[in-house]
Amino acid sequence: MIGLGAGYGLLAWLTATTIGGVMPEIGVTAVLSAGTVAAALLLGAGTVAAAPLFTLRRLRSIDVPSALRVVE
Repeated sequence: MIGLGAGYGLLAWLTATTIGGVMPEIGVTAVLSAGTVAAALLLGAGTVAAAPLFTLRRLRSIDVPSALRVVE
């Protein structure tokens, strides 16, 4: 939700300052549709779910008892 809010803030700022200064004859407004929000949430959840898969090979080769002895 923080990312969506920050992204919308950046989008609103860009449309109000940059695009309005370059092409004032085109009325561009900042709008986030429900599909955009849903896609952002799904992609974020997918990324968080897939992150452990990148460490799977390393986790399989770890020797847990000797790693725990080092911590003691």
